[in-house]
Amino acid sequence: MLRSPEPPADVRLVLDAANHLRISEFDLFRLAWERWTGEAADEERLEPIFAAYMFRHAVPPWARHFAREVMACADAGTLERADFGADRMRRREPLPQSKAPVWVTAAIFGAFFMLILSTNYDPQTSAPIACETGPGMRTISQIAYTLSGQPMPDCLR
Repeated sequence: MLRSPEPPADVRLVLDAANHLRISEFDLFRLAWERWTGEAADEERLEPIFAAYMFRHAVPPWARHFAREVMACADAGTLERADFGADRMRRREPLPQSKAPVWVTAAIFGAFFMLILSTNYDPQTSAPIACETGPGMRTISQIAYTLSGQPMPDCLR
């Protein structure tokens, strides 16, 4: 199984801090900017900085410093979201982690696929679904009759 490489330590620090505050990484950058400069974060100004973080793992010093403060409080057990302004941001809940391994999902899909392949449908003895449904089912039925080599009923011609 291929594993993605571990992110650099600065990126991991930002990720951990954002997770502890339950905000997005962009919101962490926004709060870090406000704390560092004392002025509201301008999204147009932050976008290229955040893009550099996302694509080149470039963490600006003010974001690194802010993330270190958050993690120091988290490690000490004194982290309060409001102290960092995170209560003003939209709260991000962590994604639920899957308890079933990927192979279980693959096995279920495989069994379903095999069930579909092993199902026989004889238009002469089974319920006539092709002639009583919409045009999409009609097209599928025409293809099925053509592939099976059986003669098409009059309703499909």
